[in-house]
Amino acid sequence: MNYDYDYFDKLGDPDEKFIDEIKKVLELLYGIKYMDNVKDIDSLMNFIQENLMKKSITNQLDVKEDLKTNKRIIYPEIYNESDIEWKNDESIRKLIDYCLKKNEENEYKFMLLVSHLLPILVEKSYKNLVDEIVTQLTYVKVPSKWFQEENQNHETFLSIHEELWGYRFPKHETKKIHSSIFDRFEKEPRHHVTLCYVPLPGLCTFPDDNNLLFPGGLSPFIKLVMSNDDELLNDKHTSTKIFESPFFHAIIKFKWHLFGRLIHNIVLLVYTTFFILFSASTTLDFNKHMNIFNAIKNYSDDVVTAASKSYIAAITATIGNIDNVANSVVNNVTIAEAVKSNIDVITATIYNATLVAEAKLPHIDIISTINNVAIGAINNTEINDTMITSAINDEVISIINNNYIMEFNKEINEIDVIPINEAINSIGGKQLMIVCIVLIVMGLLIITRHMIILVKNGFGKQLFSVPSTYVLIASIIFIIITGFMELKLLDCSLEILGTFQSISIFLLWICFIGLLCLFKKIGVFAIVIMHICRRIWWLIFLLVTILFAGTHATMILFSTVPPEFGDEKNAPKENTYKNYFISFDNEWTGFTNAGYDFLDPWKNNYYVNVIKILFSFFTSIIIMNLLIAVINNIYEDVYQRAYTEWSAIRARVIACLELAISLPKDDFFFNFIIPHFGRKDKDCFPPTIIYEASIEKVEEWHKSKLLNSV
Repeated sequence: MNYDYDYFDKLGDPDEKFIDEIKKVLELLYGIKYMDNVKDIDSLMNFIQENLMKKSITNQLDVKEDLKTNKRIIYPEIYNESDIEWKNDESIRKLIDYCLKKNEENEYKFMLLVSHLLPILVEKSYKNLVDEIVTQLTYVKVPSKWFQEENQNHETFLSIHEELWGYRFPKHETKKIHSSIFDRFEKEPRHHVTLCYVPLPGLCTFPDDNNLLFPGGLSPFIKLVMSNDDELLNDKHTSTKIFESPFFHAIIKFKWHLFGRLIHNIVLLVYTTFFILFSASTTLDFNKHMNIFNAIKNYSDDVVTAASKSYIAAITATIGNIDNVANSVVNNVTIAEAVKSNIDVITATIYNATLVAEAKLPHIDIISTINNVAIGAINNTEINDTMITSAINDEVISIINNNYIMEFNKEINEIDVIPINEAINSIGGKQLMIVCIVLIVMGLLIITRHMIILVKNGFGKQLFSVPSTYVLIASIIFIIITGFMELKLLDCSLEILGTFQSISIFLLWICFIGLLCLFKKIGVFAIVIMHICRRIWWLIFLLVTILFAGTHATMILFSTVPPEFGDEKNAPKENTYKNYFISFDNEWTGFTNAGYDFLDPWKNNYYVNVIKILFSFFTSIIIMNLLIAVINNIYEDVYQRAYTEWSAIRARVIACLELAISLPKDDFFFNFIIPHFGRKDKDCFPPTIIYEASIEKVEEWHKSKLLNSV
């Protein structure tokens, strides 16, 4: 049979003629005649599920009656399979075998039915059947008649592309093979390859849809990729064999090279730009805050100096030589020495008030606050208890205080307040933050649209069951709140602003690392880390429980056992178990550093020494080494299939990009950003693909397949 370009170009389209042909097959294989409701591929899939994948009611009743009538000495409920979801493997296998046979007879379009059945088989957990299909479809060589040149053997040829490099099939009549500047970075030394193809036409084809804003309809490829609810691939999942297959990796590489890589690089570039702008904004704010704190420190130093001079001047102006006034008290010391204790009180009062005032910025006038505290410091109760004040009567003290205030007001006028005002009134990163807010709002609209598309197409569970969704949502929320705080749209202290800025920066780094995970050398190790974190959860829980137990017990113990006497300070040592938080920090320090300095106040207590030995034995020796051994085993186990899991995650990203960016029509304004990315563009969504495969691996595969069939 002679197949022209139009035949292969429409190979992935389930037209009316194809539906009628499948109806005839169902009638031939199963004797089904009434199929009036089957109009398109979706109704055909529903019909197959209803009639070929469900157990009849009669059979279920027969099983129940058999269980009632047959008396056995073993509980029949043990081996009764009526509660297990029934699967008609043989019935579906008959239909798939028929399609595979037709494919071998060059009737390639029958495999379109298998393409649409495959996601259903995965969803219904037909694992054995799916594994058999994957085995049949792996490394299927391109028929020689597909080559244009006659009497030419192109079974092997030289290539410089990486393994499983893919191309659309059939090739466009006029367009050249898609190429990119990034391809030069993925070249490999010359090696012999052979051409294989994916015998699943229509696997990447979308159904018709007219909704441009929130398009619906899924290709079988997207259904397969999104069949796993978790971000990580379960090695027992029905689709595992598909994800491990060479043709699946070839499809992923084809899509990645064609449009996935470009879109990812655009997203990475935009995100990096936003990250730099946000970091620059927060850095400018950080510099502004540091300038404010430095200016406040310098101003408070000047105020302390002014207060000291003012107090000495007040003492001098009021009572003259202190030796004549209070000789019996001060023993002929100088005025500066006599009033030093009072000056220390004033200095401490000013500095403490400055620290308190800094925490209340920007809601107070820091200059007036410091000045008022410096003036009020003269009335501090601690001054009345000092040696010089106790030797002077109240009338003289009142005169001293008035003179101090008068002298201080003179001194304060000489202090330069321009630096502190400039630091407080500087713009900081506000202008850059406005740009960041605009970008985040645009990104929020795009992400919201994408989420609506996912939920509309039935992937709401997958969307909200993965941690990355919540990291993304948390990042957006913290960034927006931080931006509003920095622009003074939300009232907060500098401490709260700094906290939100630090959390936002941390989440942005996490998202940046997530984007980098789409590069293989980073993503593979990220997969391993994710598996390690999940598998050691119960061991970490056990460790934390032991730490909490030790914390609780030791805190109760040391609340009743006083610390030992310290020879250096001639006083009891400090209790290092004042509260639960400090106690837990001590236990964690002992576990990570194997250091027990916090037990030094009870080092001669035998009971404490026994507790220390037992704690170090169970945590630092047993659990720590067990943790290392478990992590090592997990690494060796997961790393073997980390590339497959990474490819599955990359496939998931590509599927999300297809849903969010590919559009049902070509005349939409998004096409000027990413041209030729319409759902009907067969350059991006061809009927099937051909790919380059290593000759050695193809021959080895066919030999093993032949041996297994014997």
